[in-house]
Parts: sequence; C-alpha cells; structure tokens
Amino acid sequence: MNDPVGLRSNRVLAKTKASRFNAIERLLQSSRFETAWFGATPNQQNKVEPLIDHGRLEGLRQWVKEVMEDTYESMSYQELRKLASKRNIPYYSRMFKDELITKLEEYDESNK
Repeated sequence: MNDPVGLRSNRVLAKTKASRFNAIERLLQSSRFETAWFGATPNQQNKVEPLIDHGRLEGLRQWVKEVMEDTYESMSYQELRKLASKRNIPYYSRMFKDELITKLEEYDESNK
C-alpha cells in the first residue's frame, strides 16, 4: 500500500529531528560538556537552553568548544593535572600547564 502524499516526507523529517535530539542528548551526557558546564559563567550557561530547545546541535558544539578554551586557561595547574589523570593522558605529571592544555584540547578533539 502506498503512503499518502506527504506522509513519507513527514516521517523523514521526524527521523531527522529525533536523530538530532539524540546527538544533543549524547553531547549533554559527555564528560566534555560536564567540564564546560561547570567551568562556564552564568551568562555562558544561559546560552545553552535556547540551543537545546531549538535543536541546534552545531551551536551547542560550538558553545562547548568556546567554553572549553576559556575553561582550560582559567583552570589551575593542579586542576588540569587531575583532569588529565581522569582522561588517562600519558605523562601528564611531567607536563607544564601549557602542555597539559594542549593535550587536553587534543583529547577533546579526538573524542568528539
């Protein structure tokens, strides 16, 4: 039996939106988002809800990226070491702060 006109396109649209919201949910449950959220200012945190409500996955990814760059820079050396340890970054205990930031950013990039 053939689908009525428009029903097929509605199904495709529904699947697309569901996939986008599943991707947003996975991002929200990631350790990367958690780190960004707790390192964000209240103004930065206020930008997240509209992105989620409107299903803006790329906007949410960009928000995390921007906050993470600010977050690592503002973290203390000990906080960076602890985070590197949690993420199993080798030789983290021998690195300087700028090296830790670079390694953490590389880790984030490879674990998107």
